[in-house]
Amino acid sequence: MWLSKIGFIEIRKHRELIGKIKQISISRSKSGKWYAIITCDINIATDTQKIDFQKSTGIDVGIKNFVYDSSGHATPNPLNLKKLLKPLARIQRKVSRRQKGSNNHGKAVKFYQRIHEKIANRRRDFHHKLSTQYAKYNDIVFVEKLAKLNMVKNHKLARNILDSGWGTFCNMLEYKCKMLVEVSARNTTIDCSRCRNAVQKNLAIRIHHCNKCGLVLDRDHNASLNILQNGLRIIEMNNKLPQELREVTPVKISKRSMKQENTIARALVNSLLFCEYLNLT
Repeated sequence: MWLSKIGFIEIRKHRELIGKIKQISISRSKSGKWYAIITCDINIATDTQKIDFQKSTGIDVGIKNFVYDSSGHATPNPLNLKKLLKPLARIQRKVSRRQKGSNNHGKAVKFYQRIHEKIANRRRDFHHKLSTQYAKYNDIVFVEKLAKLNMVKNHKLARNILDSGWGTFCNMLEYKCKMLVEVSARNTTIDCSRCRNAVQKNLAIRIHHCNKCGLVLDRDHNASLNILQNGLRIIEMNNKLPQELREVTPVKISKRSMKQENTIARALVNSLLFCEYLNLT
């Protein structure tokens, strides 16, 4: 690869380049590795196929099983951070014992950053492969709308929740699937997917057993079925509403936070007050 003011550089290319190169960005990771991100202009015909509601699935994310979908397929959670806790703790002890500013301290910190980079790469690779699989075979994917910041307040589950990376996985699904719908997580684990009977259970109970209709299945499978049914109910309800009143559409969904909206509203109010002040003076 040739770069201006630098010249030719030997690279390891992981895929063939297609289209016209428009931009090259050079970045360096904390472990010392250099990457070249190449942006190409590619002319690809957009897919204008209609969304098939028969190709829909509901997924329930968890710690033991990362994903349990409504079809009954469970994907175990790799928990990459948990697998490398021992070498991570060992290198952290080495870093703390080295004198700050010395060459040995810098080498230990670099090795420590390399382990964290390996954990992040494994997690990202797992998310990409799984999200691509669901986007390939499903047009609509229904997921739970989880309050992740509140869930990590539980100190017994916080590390495994952050290690799973549910938010990153849902973000990948959003731009890979034709349509991603978030469903309220209220009572998805408690309600029976067959008769809607409320069956109370704690985290230790892994099997859903309904005393009304006799349904017995895994609690995560029952939750995924409830997510699918609630999502289809939302789609059916929104199809009967006018376009301006629909909550879920295949169009781009705004992801602005409440902080941004409050800032914009405050700026509008200040501008109106300033205009009134000018009129009075």
